[in-house]
Amino acid sequence: MTMGGFEITAWTLFGFCGNLLFTARVLLQWIASERQRRSVVPVAFWWLSWLASIIMIVYAYRRGELPFVLGFAVTLVPYTRNLLLHYRPRSNPAPIGLILAAAVVLGCVPVFVFYEHEAVKDAWTWLGLLGNAVFGSRFFVQWVRSESEGRSVLPLSFWYVSLLGGTILLAYSLIRGDLVFILGYLFTVVPYARNIVLLRRQA
Repeated sequence: MTMGGFEITAWTLFGFCGNLLFTARVLLQWIASERQRRSVVPVAFWWLSWLASIIMIVYAYRRGELPFVLGFAVTLVPYTRNLLLHYRPRSNPAPIGLILAAAVVLGCVPVFVFYEHEAVKDAWTWLGLLGNAVFGSRFFVQWVRSESEGRSVLPLSFWYVSLLGGTILLAYSLIRGDLVFILGYLFTVVPYARNIVLLRRQA
């Protein structure tokens, strides 16, 4: 089946499931923030992030998209750490070296898997890798801030980096012509911008 020039398959619908979970987490966080008139992060945000990432890793692997497999795999580390911070606030800070090592390991696995893949030789792949590097770094910015406060928080810098990385990945998705990734990054601009507004008002 095709829609607007895009082929819709069972795998496309599977990818949409991941997108719906990512969208749900942003909407959930946005609604919670609007209710409290400040930027907050409910625990469901991290659970939905974790589950959606697993789905999108499988989908991106099926599509042969190294940048997205790499990006989603690395962010599993801060997602997990934020869940631990929620259920054990004010616990001892996690060793930085250990968390970074876990992120590097998760990041290297897709590289080895795709080493001989044709997609790696595509010049546009490097734009996708750049976008994911920027987009993924937001969670490590957020993690450092959360460790310092002993609780899970989303600082202003998180939303600025989200906006920049999301824009790059939207451009990459348009180049690839993948409807799942296009829709995934297209509708997140508004909540990112809204959180920036709320946090600047708090400041």
